[in-house]
Amino acid sequence: EGHGTGTQAGDFNEMTSVSDVFAPRHGPQRQHPVYVGSSKSNIGHAEAAAGMISLIKVLQMLRYNSIPPHVGIKGTLNPSIPTDIEARNLKISRTGTKWLRRTASAPRVAFLNNFSAAGGNTSMILREHVGAAEVGSDPRAAHILTVTAKTIRSMQLNIKNIYRHIEEHPKVKLADLSYTLTARRVAHPLRKSFTVTSLEEAKKQLLSYQDSSFEPFAASLPAVVFAFSGHGAQW
Repeated sequence: EGHGTGTQAGDFNEMTSVSDVFAPRHGPQRQHPVYVGSSKSNIGHAEAAAGMISLIKVLQMLRYNSIPPHVGIKGTLNPSIPTDIEARNLKISRTGTKWLRRTASAPRVAFLNNFSAAGGNTSMILREHVGAAEVGSDPRAAHILTVTAKTIRSMQLNIKNIYRHIEEHPKVKLADLSYTLTARRVAHPLRKSFTVTSLEEAKKQLLSYQDSSFEPFAASLPAVVFAFSGHGAQW
């Protein structure tokens, strides 16, 4: 996804750079095509929001498995653009192109390029998520769930939200829920942890804590004093 403002110098330099990096003349030819386009041919220049428009376009391409047509080309290409891009397997989608994974495990990748009026050049690489295959079942019988918040009110709301999530997603895996709540959350001063063996047990525990009072953890570590007896015994 190029910046593509339609200027003689800008388009020439951007297309030349893209061609040299992703489809160089020397070396083995690309086995699969690289499609090049720009949202500005469809909706014009959004100025300060141009980069965000391009990001939305690429995300929608990944979502709908399709590369929209580049509508700005009515005849021949800008003569300043390299004339051998087709031979280098660099293509422009003119009628719309299906964008599917080559294999189930091969993620699609998009490169987004955006310039600023002050001369900045920002690039972003977007790669779709491909879920890893599960290997066996979790051998653990029990899992830890942790709820954390900054205030008592937020703590109560978080408990209700987790309870609602389990209600609305009865097939959620307890191991996944435990990992999200313990390893992927920021720990705030108010915390409550408990061990459960099933989603039903988790719901019961959450209900029992909805109206509880919560004591905050110490904001700073307490002082530690070591005492040594001097007679050989270590305590």
